[in-house]
Amino acid sequence: MKSILIILLLTTLGFSLHGQNKKILAVTIEDSLKLEQLWNKFLKGISKKDTNQLHPLSLPLINCELCADKPHEDYFVPVDTFLFLAFLRFPDSKLWQAMTTKKHRISGRTMTEHYPGSLNSSGSPLMIYELRVVTIEPNETGRRHEGLEHIFEFIKTNGEFKLFGFSSVP
Repeated sequence: MKSILIILLLTTLGFSLHGQNKKILAVTIEDSLKLEQLWNKFLKGISKKDTNQLHPLSLPLINCELCADKPHEDYFVPVDTFLFLAFLRFPDSKLWQAMTTKKHRISGRTMTEHYPGSLNSSGSPLMIYELRVVTIEPNETGRRHEGLEHIFEFIKTNGEFKLFGFSSVP
């Protein structure tokens, strides 16, 4: 019961602003619970370095600014590239510690003008579900430091959530 209330509170309060031309939306309790289940499977797959477990949870191309060697028009990389980098960089990192021990926030937003080239545009806004992990708390590393959040982005396709992107914001 306590976890349902926390999810409800986070769903209600878990709005985030993330650029222009994006509409912030609340995420339903059902979707929050489905995302929590997917997140737990994702964490298990990463900890086991099991690409067979992670492929069905992900799109073939992941929007990953942190994976790119140089700036691109978009930052889409094959899922295997994202997983290789995750297996290499996540273990023993502050991010992995936060992913496995800290609470996270779930929110939703739509993108109305930019539709990533890796997805077929249906003409309707793209709904992105964000799972935000606080990696560095504000003021943790110094006075007035704004902190750091890593954002795992998911979309719903054919009724199932799939990993769509990975980024960070100060």
